[in-house]
Amino acid sequence: MKISRFKFAKKLLGFLVKNKKQGIIDHRDKINDPRELFYVNNLPKYLINLSINNGRGWRWFTLNEPTYHPFIYGLKKYLDNNQSYSVLKDIIDTYSSSVRLKNANEALGINNVFPEKSSPFAFVFPWNTGTPEFYQEKNYQSRLKENLLYGLNSDAFLGDMVSTPEKVEIEVNRLISLYQSISEKGYIQNNSKSIYANLMCYNDQYVWSVAGGQHRAAILAALGYTKIPVVVKKIIRREDVDIWPAVKSGIYDRETALSIFDRYFYAKPPPVFDKWIKAVDNGVV
Repeated sequence: MKISRFKFAKKLLGFLVKNKKQGIIDHRDKINDPRELFYVNNLPKYLINLSINNGRGWRWFTLNEPTYHPFIYGLKKYLDNNQSYSVLKDIIDTYSSSVRLKNANEALGINNVFPEKSSPFAFVFPWNTGTPEFYQEKNYQSRLKENLLYGLNSDAFLGDMVSTPEKVEIEVNRLISLYQSISEKGYIQNNSKSIYANLMCYNDQYVWSVAGGQHRAAILAALGYTKIPVVVKKIIRREDVDIWPAVKSGIYDRETALSIFDRYFYAKPPPVFDKWIKAVDNGVV
C-alpha cells in the first residue's frame, strides 16, 4: 500500500523522535526533505526477526540456497564431508585466490567513479554520508583490529590482491569455532554481538543485507535457520535515490547509484566475482 510523501514523512519523524536518548540533532540548515533523515542517521536499535530468504551476505550473495556466499557454501560442504577441515580450507582458499579486488570500482561493479589506483575500500555507498577517505580508514582500522585479535599484524582480507594463507586459516578456524558453539548451544541473542542489517526496499518488496555479524549470519544460514534476529541500522528506499547523500553530493550519478542498489537487491555480484562463481558452478570446489 502506498502512502503520500507527507504521511510518510510524518511517520518517519514520529519514528525517529522515539529514540530520546539520542537527544536533539539540528539539521535545519542541511535538510529540506524529511525523508533524508533516513540517510544521515542510523535508526534506533530495534531488533526484529528477518527471513533468511530475503537475506544478503557479503553484499551480493544470497543467504538461502543456492548461494555463492563462500562461508555458507564452505560450511555446507564442511558438514557434507564429515566436518572436514581441509574441505573448508580449500573452499575459502579458492575464494581468496579467485577474487582479487584491485580498486573501489571493481569492488562495486561500476566504472570510472573512483581513481584506478584506489583502495577497494576507498568508497562511500550512495545512501551513506561521509567521504571515501573516511571509509577507507575506518575499514583499515577494523580489519587490522580484527586480525590482531587472531595474531595477524596485517590488514589482510579475503579478496586481497596478495594472497595471505594466514588470513585464510584465521577465517576457517573462526567459522569452525563459531559453528561448534552455535550448533551445541543454539544461537543466543547477545546485544553486544548482534547481527546488523540494512533494509533495502523497492516498491512493496525488500531484502536485508548483513552490515555486521557476517560470520554469525552465515553459520545460522548454513545450519538451516529460516529466521534470525537482526538489528536494523538503516532503511534504504530505491525511490529515494535522488536524495541519497552521495548522489546529492555528486559522487554518483543517478544511474550508477541505482546499479549498486540493484546488485544488492537482485543478488548480482560484480564481474570480479565471476571466477569464483564459475569454480562453484563447475564443481571445482
